[in-house]
Amino acid sequence: MFKVMIVDDEMYAVQGVRNGIDWDSLQVSQIYEASNMRDAIQLFEDRSIDLLICDIEMPKGSGLELVEWVKGYSRDTEVIFLTCHADFSFAKRAIQLESFDYLLKPVDFQLLYATVAQVLGNIKQDREMKQLNEKFNERLKRKKAVIHERFWQDVLSLRIVCSADNVHQLMDEYDLPIEAASPLRLVLISIEEWGRELSARDEELLEYALRNAAAEVVVGCGFGEVIQTHNGENIIVLYHQAEHPWEEEPLRERCNRLIAACEVYFRCKVSCYLSEHTELPIAHLTFENLLEMEFNNLNKATNVYTLESESFSSMELKLPSFSVWAILLEEGKKQELEKQIIDVCCTFSQGKEPILPVLQAFGHGYLQMLHYILHKKGISAYGLFGSGEHGSSTFPIQSIEHMRDWALKLANIIMDKLAQNEDESVIARLKRYIIDHLAEPITRDELVNQVYLNPAYLSRLFKKETGESISDFILIERMKRARELLLHSSMTVSDIAKSLGYTNFSHFTKMFRKIYDASPQSYRHHTID
Repeated sequence: MFKVMIVDDEMYAVQGVRNGIDWDSLQVSQIYEASNMRDAIQLFEDRSIDLLICDIEMPKGSGLELVEWVKGYSRDTEVIFLTCHADFSFAKRAIQLESFDYLLKPVDFQLLYATVAQVLGNIKQDREMKQLNEKFNERLKRKKAVIHERFWQDVLSLRIVCSADNVHQLMDEYDLPIEAASPLRLVLISIEEWGRELSARDEELLEYALRNAAAEVVVGCGFGEVIQTHNGENIIVLYHQAEHPWEEEPLRERCNRLIAACEVYFRCKVSCYLSEHTELPIAHLTFENLLEMEFNNLNKATNVYTLESESFSSMELKLPSFSVWAILLEEGKKQELEKQIIDVCCTFSQGKEPILPVLQAFGHGYLQMLHYILHKKGISAYGLFGSGEHGSSTFPIQSIEHMRDWALKLANIIMDKLAQNEDESVIARLKRYIIDHLAEPITRDELVNQVYLNPAYLSRLFKKETGESISDFILIERMKRARELLLHSSMTVSDIAKSLGYTNFSHFTKMFRKIYDASPQSYRHHTID
């Protein structure tokens, strides 16, 4: 629907225009009248007007002066001028003011109707085009967000290997809003505990809402992405901009606000792990370092932790492809990996630059790669290496030979561990513990203490390996036990509920119905009969 204003100092002329046209057929819902410039401006300030039909010669401000004001106030309003004089100067000024048409009085109402119809048709077409553009831009924005998320998922999982050679190409290909050499910061959002029992579906929905909250609270009006990796980690990627440098204290304050909001609105405990500034070619190493930091943190306290980034300068070009070494390690290609370690150390001995910084960079990168593998397999580095030099952040740099022997020894230890097929996995141990303690309250802290893993990491690992959340698994196993007791024992339903740790009988019935779509009494009655 459209809104029209008629402005003329002659009221008969206003009434003639108002009554001489079938406005309903033109989908005009409101017609406003004014006799001078001041009244017209007052009406404009209170409402939007689509079409202004205006006399040129009026007291207290001409129609030309009114339209000049209108074009500054409401650029989209179209104008049709009416005048008694075919003065070229009037017509010239009307054209300059981008009026739609210039009609002479007395008005031919058929001509005016056709002109108004054409104007409103153009407005309708412009509105439709604007809506299409808005929809297109919104879809483009969503599509770009999906493309960026997939890019970071692939970069952080090494499905895309970014190097100094292809970084410019990747920037263009994925249309990232940063320069190739722009620094980045990563924030790992670690969900340590939900305040209530949730199904896997409910967790997914709440994590989606949590990522939206992170985009609002942490990224805010800055530049960045909030994504979920292929393994379920929630990561904030912050792009450096001159006006948003992501300095330490403001970023920590934003993260603390996110932690507080998560506890209030999502009833979950969250920690944030911040990286220092990093660059795209080594973003995956920084990410692995954050995961290692989370993996080794058993405090389970909501907090903001900062990861001191290592220096990966131009020496990175001298370092081996640790992503390739990770594959060799996982696939048990011992001889090939040993050969590459020996070859790299030989290359170090032939370099012309100071060797100490190169060895330090190699040691850090190598340790990050090893911890990434252990993290991926759910193996505790502390449990494997203890507190000795193998698992610590310090490593032997007395000589290239010493470094080589250290690297070979660590590779052998991990390969041997990975080859021990008879070793029970973390998830298998956890499942066995849960099944053995179904009659007791099972808390997240108790589960964590059984496997010595960070609670957020443990939840993601369990879901990745089994396809269901820990709480879902506990519920299903308890209801399986309840089903067996219903079918093969004479215990009352109330006693069965108590034997599985349920003090609230109605809650037990609700959980049983959720799994078997029937009450315990009904299930026993119909199945046995």
